[in-house]
Amino acid sequence: MEDHEWDRFRHHAKRVQELSITLDRTERDKPLFVYYDVYDYLMENYPEENLLPNLRKITANVGRVEYFLETLLQPGLRSFTWTYGKQQDALDLLKELRRVVPSLHELSMREDEWCKEDQATPKVRKELWKTICSLHELRSIDVLAISPDALRHVAKLPCFETLKFHMENLDYGAMLAQPSVFESLKEISVKTSGKKMAPLLSLLATLPSHGL
Repeated sequence: MEDHEWDRFRHHAKRVQELSITLDRTERDKPLFVYYDVYDYLMENYPEENLLPNLRKITANVGRVEYFLETLLQPGLRSFTWTYGKQQDALDLLKELRRVVPSLHELSMREDEWCKEDQATPKVRKELWKTICSLHELRSIDVLAISPDALRHVAKLPCFETLKFHMENLDYGAMLAQPSVFESLKEISVKTSGKKMAPLLSLLATLPSHGL
């Protein structure tokens, strides 16, 4: 691209607040749908560090783009929905997320179909839980699993409203014993098996009745 074309790009880049990265052609109506290979070119050639300076929401429904997502993170980001692919890229991105975006409001994370359950999940989930515990303005999370410490953290956040996760074979007892948890919760979605119903019912019993 020539200099005058980059000038035009900068002009429009400032107006972008939502970005969707996907391989699904049915999602072309999403805000600023762009095939992810376009970002390879931008990373190699864009003359400035901040690509989309006013970006507030990222939805990346495809793995293997973590290397590019790091360049989009900024303090003003408020919503981050992401399907991860490669383990090391996911670990790096989570570390960068908690360093750059301490005021994130919404976090949603899933595993790409290319990701092997026994290969990447444990390390990435631990890094995810560490990231959740570092974010103090969270209002919503949607994750495959959550640790007792991470659950205890969001339970005490004053503006936390939406909780979605899969209940694992973890001990949530200490968290459930805490008073004044989930005071602002409005929506909860928990997936579990019959063997895990007891801790789930204990969790639900601690929730405030208002808003739900």
